[in-house]
Amino acid sequence: MSIEIKNINKHFGKFHAIKGLNLNINSGELVALLGPSGCGKTTLLRIISGLEYADSGSILFSGEDTLGKHISERKVGFVFQHYALFKHMTVFENVAFGLKVRPRNIRPSKGEIKDKVESLLKLVKLELLQDRFPSQLSGGQRQRVALARALAVEPQVLLLDEPFGALDAQVRKELRRWLRRLHDEIHVTSLFVTHDQEEALEVADRVVVMNQGQIEQVGTPEEVYTNPATPFVYNFLGNVNLFHGRVENGKLFLGDKEIKHSADSKTADNKAYIYIRPYHFDIYLSHQSDTIASAHIEHISPAGSNIRVELVDEFKQPVLVEIPMERYKELGIKKGDTVFISPKQTKVFFDGAYQDYSI
Repeated sequence: MSIEIKNINKHFGKFHAIKGLNLNINSGELVALLGPSGCGKTTLLRIISGLEYADSGSILFSGEDTLGKHISERKVGFVFQHYALFKHMTVFENVAFGLKVRPRNIRPSKGEIKDKVESLLKLVKLELLQDRFPSQLSGGQRQRVALARALAVEPQVLLLDEPFGALDAQVRKELRRWLRRLHDEIHVTSLFVTHDQEEALEVADRVVVMNQGQIEQVGTPEEVYTNPATPFVYNFLGNVNLFHGRVENGKLFLGDKEIKHSADSKTADNKAYIYIRPYHFDIYLSHQSDTIASAHIEHISPAGSNIRVELVDEFKQPVLVEIPMERYKELGIKKGDTVFISPKQTKVFFDGAYQDYSI
């Protein structure tokens, strides 16, 4: 089931929540809607499901417009952040609910419902817990029950709203790997909302980065992370250091230091916003030809294979650098030392245009 979203607009009073949004989702694809709170991602999900109505635009399922259809006609499964399980029903009864309340003429027999539910519980690894109540389950188990319940009605589209947001970090990691494996088995066209960058990049086939009711970028996890289309995407996806520079006669400067790059010499003079990931820096004990600043070490976090070094540079700006353990031991640096930082790769935005300068 493919989904085509055309020029969707949605207002809540004077607030313009979705602004002329367009998006195509391929059949069998797992897509993440990623963005900060209030960017419109859950509103879009609810419009697709029929829980919310758009002011204008259209949503097509395999070429058929759905906006005029009731939620019960859309064959959409919805998984909520807080499970929404029936507390007085067992796991089996929760999963079977959507089948039991179907109109009599399309309702499966008791035997068919039993077989279907048992099959789904086996799929989500809960077949031994079918007689338990939600209060007797862990958060991760409840979320899997909610997913099985959504799948029981054989949806053509599966929508998940912050499905792991209420769980602790370790359980979230386990469940998102499980969801990826499950999707590879069932291939239901799926959209999930998240504000967790790591979750979106790990699970999704494609990531839709949203901001203020609009799409900033759509692409594979690798594409949006390594080639961000806008400063917002670069800032939102992982830690980054921002330096304010300038372009003069096609040359890129930070303070009075020229930064080597491959910019067009005809680039207009303008302000430059230089982004550098922490692991795209190296630290030296002496000035190098590509040094962009000296810096004072404020704190070192020595746990793990990559060492996090927090510094304040000569421009009085905080800088975060990550270096391998071997490099850390080789340097022998400590808190209070003055060192020199050199970028291995930079991303530069200016005058509304995006440039990728690799040093």
